[in-house]
Amino acid sequence: MNSNKLSAEAALNNHKAALTLDHPDGSVTAAKIAANAITGVKIANGAVTAAKMANNAITAVQLADGAATSSKIATDAVATAHLQNASVTNAKLASDSVNADKLASGAVSTAKIANSSVTTAKIGTAAVTTEKLANGSVTADKLDPALSASDLSLNQHRLAGVLDHPDGSVTIAKLANEVLALQVWEVY
Repeated sequence: MNSNKLSAEAALNNHKAALTLDHPDGSVTAAKIAANAITGVKIANGAVTAAKMANNAITAVQLADGAATSSKIATDAVATAHLQNASVTNAKLASDSVNADKLASGAVSTAKIANSSVTTAKIGTAAVTTEKLANGSVTADKLDPALSASDLSLNQHRLAGVLDHPDGSVTIAKLANEVLALQVWEVY
């Protein structure tokens, strides 16, 4: 045999038997690496960067429990669809986060209003009308002291339903035109 050939074979055998193979830079290509040959221990710390990961390669299975902390969640990443029913409790609401704009029409019922929570300041101007007053709810102590006794007497007289005037107290000037016309018609 040729001495060059023997020398090359000996070098190849030594190369195959060596504990550490010395390959020139760039000589080991992807085609030369067997499937599943590169294991976790073969990957240097910090060698796998975001750019090296395929889209959708990391799923919930790959995430360690507790790994997705609030600092890892992007702003506006949690949508309504991601919230479980009844997961937003009173304790989770920020102070003053629920205002009138956030309430659905009809959401505040009588049962939802705390006793004594509707104060004078909360009642709109002219919001309390005659229809809203319970019978007997306006007592003398609720009336303006500037009203005279004769004003009250006249109003009580008007509210009585049947007006009882003393004899001779109703003059022609007090009668409405249609009353006079009715009286004249009855005479004829």
